[in-house]
Amino acid sequence: MNRSKLAKMRYFRVKLRPLAQRRNVAGRWLPAKDDVWIVMEANKKMLKLQNNLGHNLKLSLDAIHDFRFARVTDFDETKEGIFKLLGFAWICGDRVEFEPLSLVVAEDLFLRQIGLMTVGFKREVRGK
Repeated sequence: MNRSKLAKMRYFRVKLRPLAQRRNVAGRWLPAKDDVWIVMEANKKMLKLQNNLGHNLKLSLDAIHDFRFARVTDFDETKEGIFKLLGFAWICGDRVEFEPLSLVVAEDLFLRQIGLMTVGFKREVRGK
């Protein structure tokens, strides 16, 4: 990702791909939720995001593979989009963390989250 462009994304509204995973306090995984996150801080090293429940997520810029403009709310389509991440965020109570993954694994996780791929399905990887 272009660090100088990401550093100018303050107050953008974004969705995360893969979706943020949620766990209850007992550690049981809950269904993924497609939150809208607001970029509260942005610089050439990191972004600080906040969802509507007040969860804060700090992402280093190398955790973001791609950004695409897309309508995610009715706020301002010029300041909205989707972050394609190299990992996933997980939420447990007030705690929010980021788990890094390879691009292929992160894409497979998102496809499973939205029901386009089942656990037993093997995606063909080019070059093998």
